[in-house]
Amino acid sequence: MTDTERDLADCVGAIYQAGSGDGGWLDVGSRICRILGAERALLNLGEPGGPSNLLMPSDGSEFAYAAHFHTADPYAAKARRDFAEARSHHLGNAKLGAELVAESDFLRSEFYADFARLHERRHTIGGMAGITEATPVLAFRSEKAGAFDESHIRLLRMLMPHVQRSLELRQRLGRDEHSGALTRAALDALPVGVGIVDAGLKIHFINDVARKHIAGPNSGLVSLAPDHLPAASSTSPP
Repeated sequence: MTDTERDLADCVGAIYQAGSGDGGWLDVGSRICRILGAERALLNLGEPGGPSNLLMPSDGSEFAYAAHFHTADPYAAKARRDFAEARSHHLGNAKLGAELVAESDFLRSEFYADFARLHERRHTIGGMAGITEATPVLAFRSEKAGAFDESHIRLLRMLMPHVQRSLELRQRLGRDEHSGALTRAALDALPVGVGIVDAGLKIHFINDVARKHIAGPNSGLVSLAPDHLPAASSTSPP
């Protein structure tokens, strides 16, 4: 296995770890930068108060981008159009910056003059991901570092299907967690005691009313905190 193949395999593993919550997206960002020889990377998810870049630590350039320049980013605008017009065609694909936005238009833009040229974003490569909206992965180089080429396109295309599946996994896990929280809240609101018990009589959930009953002196059940036992157990009534 070559160093590049090993770096790709390690990056794919980090992508799935990040999507499942077992790893950090910043690790993914550093690995993508290493593979592509990039100085910065971008994977934005919309958040209250502005977009949040998962791949880079927050610094002055990230704050400036989130506060204003994301609205003037021609690459993000192109990604939104491509995603809306032909999602299935563009998912998993990657292109050089000049294929996405004409060089002459980019160099005349506010985005380049007031932001990109100052923050190592002269040259760009981009791959498309997204579930309900465009979520491109972009990597950047400064003027001094030089442009990306077709070899970098091939490398990014190898990673993009895994980024897509990881985002889908992240959404699914978040939805399951949200659904579970709503279920627990609904059960806690009931005026009667409710418990969920498996075949081995281990209690996996009890609502607030049931917890008060168990705490009573005449209860036939004992519920211990997770620090003491992994699950509560049932006992015979005295």
